[in-house]
Amino acid sequence: MGRCYTAVGTDLNTNATTIAQLIGATTIRPKISSIIIGSGATPADQCSGYRLGRTTTAGTGGTAVTPVEDDPGDPASLATFRTADTGEPTYTANKVLIEFPVNQRATFRWVAVPGHEKIIPAVASNGAGLLGVSPTAAAFTVVTTFEWEE
Repeated sequence: MGRCYTAVGTDLNTNATTIAQLIGATTIRPKISSIIIGSGATPADQCSGYRLGRTTTAGTGGTAVTPVEDDPGDPASLATFRTADTGEPTYTANKVLIEFPVNQRATFRWVAVPGHEKIIPAVASNGAGLLGVSPTAAAFTVVTTFEWEE
């Protein structure tokens, strides 16, 4: 088993806005094993969709979040985690890894079946972004957690 890391990000789930992005490096192929997403706002009865897609460039203007090592004896993560970018990453057409709707009153967790993690290629600036799609009403703040292995 590789080294495991966690990072948390917050953003508004407006349509076609990336909530968070995990970006690999040329020396590693991060495997996303879990994504948690829920509302950080006063709950209302509305829904938003989320799509994890492959990216070929990193977003810009947001916040770089320092990943936390699950084992404090491990070195720092080589992957980069970003949230709340003002400039969107470039998504690869038709490369949707998972897509799911979430009601604002619920928290959702996707966990990969062992051996079926979502793998980021060992290519500079390539990654996976969690994109907000088709909110049914007003945008609201969401909090997401990515867990991955390097």
